[in-house]
Amino acid sequence: MTFVIDSLLVVDAQELSQTQLCQCLGAWGYPAIAAADPERAWAEVQHHPLRPVLLNLTTSREMALTLLGKLKTTPGFEITPVLILATADTLTAFAWDEYPNIVDYCTEAIATPAFQTRLQFALGKIPIYQQQSEQAWQTQQLFHSLIDNLPLAVFWKDRQSVYLGCNQNNADILQLPSPAAIVGKTDYDLQVSADVAHLFREYDHQVMQLDTPQCEIAEVIAQADGRHDYTTSKIPFHDRWGNVAGILGICEDITARKKAEEALRETEKYERDVHIGRQIQADFFPKILPNLPDWEVAFHFSPAREVAGDFYDTFPLIHGWAGFVIADVCDKGVGAALFMALFRSLIRSFTETNTSITWDDVIYYADDKPLTEGVQRRRRQRASPSIAETALTKGIGLTNNYIATTHSETNMFATTFFAVLDPATGILKYINGGHEPPVIVGKEGTIKCRLKRTGPAVGMIPNAKFKVEGIQLEPGDTLIAYTDGATDARTPDGELFSEKRLFSVIEEGYAPVGRILDRIVTRLRNHIADADQFDDITMLGVQWSPLAKE
Repeated sequence: MTFVIDSLLVVDAQELSQTQLCQCLGAWGYPAIAAADPERAWAEVQHHPLRPVLLNLTTSREMALTLLGKLKTTPGFEITPVLILATADTLTAFAWDEYPNIVDYCTEAIATPAFQTRLQFALGKIPIYQQQSEQAWQTQQLFHSLIDNLPLAVFWKDRQSVYLGCNQNNADILQLPSPAAIVGKTDYDLQVSADVAHLFREYDHQVMQLDTPQCEIAEVIAQADGRHDYTTSKIPFHDRWGNVAGILGICEDITARKKAEEALRETEKYERDVHIGRQIQADFFPKILPNLPDWEVAFHFSPAREVAGDFYDTFPLIHGWAGFVIADVCDKGVGAALFMALFRSLIRSFTETNTSITWDDVIYYADDKPLTEGVQRRRRQRASPSIAETALTKGIGLTNNYIATTHSETNMFATTFFAVLDPATGILKYINGGHEPPVIVGKEGTIKCRLKRTGPAVGMIPNAKFKVEGIQLEPGDTLIAYTDGATDARTPDGELFSEKRLFSVIEEGYAPVGRILDRIVTRLRNHIADADQFDDITMLGVQWSPLAKE
């Protein structure tokens, strides 16, 4: 940018010297505009801030100081060049170096060749001064534009920890109306406690004394919306001679980050706990399936979450009988998993205890004497239906009453299918407490019937009635029970797998029960594809070998 002097502003309170000076300047080719009072002078400067000002200190000292003070303190007017006219004595007593707008001075008498020479020399320096001032102004504007657009709080202080400025983010933190409000203040003047202000100053002095930056200083400031945590980096800056002149501070609000980190730690802790819960829950499932001659037993379990509300169980009863349970606790997640463990433990405990105590003596003893093997076998055959009914009614009935009365406020219940099988005869007795009706598949591979509900969900109604039903299985028959997670499995578009698809897969062809379940699982996975699994999927299969009576 090229700077051209097109006119000068003469500020002089004496009319005689003002007129004489304007005439000389005009004769030397410099048009001049005069101002005899501070208001007119300041108005002219505001109108044309790049125009050089000749300020007569000898005749207008008070006005000169007023104008120099305004130029020094008003942003944007550091580019206005000032030439001081004064006698040598006046100039000696004047601290002209306190005013950055002063470019030069003239002590020669007006209207003399020496004055003209000195004036021309001084005016020759003004374009250089103006170019330097413009560069400094642009640098300052760039600096302010940078800090005002940073997502951080920025401030700077002098050697005595007095604020020289800040950006809007820092003003907001300290609840100031604008960045200008911080100028000239110390931390003790702001809305922070004395202890916090003292700590801030200690860090300031440490950085300046050591002339070494300190990064990520932890600081806490109370604000209108609560306590905020910050990390502050303080960096010393220097004057042109290399001396520490103050510090630049960059402050980041890490409150949200700390909360996020704390939430992450809590999430990780929760996930660890849930993982442990899943391992514990896995221990409730049977590790070894019952070894029943001529029978095959298979299960599939796929939880939708880390822990599940579905469960299955199988356990031996007295003298070769076996119990099979599949159930779906209402709701999902940790709560359902806790009740799953409770339901499973109660059903197994009540069933095993009541069955062994009730029937062992009836079958094997009379008058405290052991019966012969033939009598034992006949009594066992007659007692089989009664033993099954006792196991079912006690296991389900006592569990139902305990949950419905002891945990009534939780409103937790489980749809439950509980069956007791006599593998020697193929008699299957069961209670279906509100569960999806299992299917019986014949050796031809078609569905023969479904085992309908015989009572409400377990744990829902105190003293609920559960009817025991039975079916005579034939060699080659297969029992397949499942939870609603199988039929309710969804595609990414929300289409259900449905009973129709499930039964179609089951009837694709007779196979060992383990293969049938694998076939269903494959179709379910293809159906779900990359969608999230909606619910736990659990299946139970029990199959009597078609060669059992051959």
